[in-house]
Amino acid sequence: MNSREFVAALKIVACDKAAMGVLENLRNPPGRRPDIALVNLSNWFKTLPTEDKAALEQIMNLATKQAVYNVLLVIDGLLTVSPLGNPVDFELSVIDGGKREVLNDCVKEPLTHLFKEK
Repeated sequence: MNSREFVAALKIVACDKAAMGVLENLRNPPGRRPDIALVNLSNWFKTLPTEDKAALEQIMNLATKQAVYNVLLVIDGLLTVSPLGNPVDFELSVIDGGKREVLNDCVKEPLTHLFKEK
């Protein structure tokens, strides 16, 4: 797996599936005793007109993409999570078939740039 493949998979797993999962939970809260807050949101969601549900879906997609993008900014070293604001370096690597590859090699291309590609 290379950086481009990682980002493509991340878009599917962390963005698309997260937004779809939240929508499914709004449509049908899971479990025998779903969380009351989720039940209340579900009841509200079910009262929305179709176009409002579609708008909410777009908002959820935007929110999940922004959250993943912010994490990639941190991994790329472009947004700090250090309590003192000091720059810290992260290295994200994958071991595939016994071969190790650094995925966030900013010299090649930052993950955030790959994420913004269509």
